[in-house]
Amino acid sequence: MKIGDRILKPGDLIKFRDYIYETDHYGLYIGPVYKTHPKDDPSFLPWSDIHVWSSKGEEEWISWQCEVVNDDRGSGAS
Repeated sequence: MKIGDRILKPGDLIKFRDYIYETDHYGLYIGPVYKTHPKDDPSFLPWSDIHVWSSKGEEEWISWQCEVVNDDRGSGAS
């Protein structure tokens, strides 16, 4: 999964921009969302494409409304 030119890694801090309420939300990237088209719902659109851990717990966000805030978690080595 990519946001802009960055490849997301689990643990990356990302910001989600809610354009309806003009608010920013922050969370840690967990991984991609894998959805399949339900056979009984022809209008199904898988808008959310990433799992994120936020202050509300695990959520699904739309990656094109996000930006990577910090992808340098360090290796712990000196």
